[in-house]
This record gives sequence, C-alpha cells and structure tokens, in this order.
Amino acid sequence: MCQLRLPQLSEIIEKEPDRFKDIQGNILVKIKQNGDSQLNDLCLDGNALRFIKNYEWHSNVRQLHHVLILSALNANFEKRNATTADDLTAQLSDAGEPQVFEEKVENREIPSNIENWLNERKNYFMKRLYEEYHGNISEIAKRSGMSYQKVQYFYKTSGN
Repeated sequence: MCQLRLPQLSEIIEKEPDRFKDIQGNILVKIKQNGDSQLNDLCLDGNALRFIKNYEWHSNVRQLHHVLILSALNANFEKRNATTADDLTAQLSDAGEPQVFEEKVENREIPSNIENWLNERKNYFMKRLYEEYHGNISEIAKRSGMSYQKVQYFYKTSGN
C-alpha cells in the first residue's frame, strides 16, 4: 500500500502560488461547466481572492471547491456575477449555517455526501422559484440561469 499525503490548501497557497492559481481556476471552470449560462461570467472579486489566500485552511482543495460552489450558488441566487469575500465568510462561519439557506447544516464539516446535499439545495431553490413565479417555466429559467428545457425536465422528473 502506498500512502500519499495531501497538502493542506494553506501550504499550497504559501509554497506553490502558481499551482494554487491553477487549482482555483480549475474549480471555477468546473463550477461553470456544471452550471448553466448565468454562471459563465462567474468570477471572484479581488476581496474574495485575498480572503482565500489569507484564510487559515485546515483542509485540502475539496474544502475550497465546496465553499466556492456554495458561494457561487449564493451569488447567482442574488443575481451577481462575482463571488465576494462575504459569500465565502458566510459559508465558513462558525455558526455553520450558510446564509442563503433556511435549514441549518449540522456542523462545519463537509457533508458525507456532497452530491446529495447539493441536490437537496437545488430542490429547495427550485421549489422556492416555482412558488415565486407560480410555475411559469420561462421566468424560472431566466431567474435560475437554466435553460427552459432543463427547468421543464427538472419539474417533470422531480414530481414538483
């Protein structure tokens, strides 16, 4: 058996700034690829980038990926293209409660199944949008940044 030690994100930021820049860029690209057209312009503002570089990361790249996904969802939901330091702070707060959600996350740790957790968040947002726009698929598509077909398919398959 071969053991690999994954460096903490703080170590990468400090010792390998070019590698960190690549990692951060790759994460943003993945978020954009997995999202829809509204996320195409997603970026980190200068304060967010400084926050990431100065934050005491106790985990590895997965924590940054997770925090950036949630921050991007928050920014998108508030109709902003830039993720801010406030978005990041909200996701890393000691309370462990992302500001964009009403339900509490039980602790600060990354959920054991991130994919299921993110799907639950998506369902939560889509239900709110359905209620807010009274089922108008066109308006929901515009507001969510999803294509009309994806929204229609979501509601058709989710039973909402």
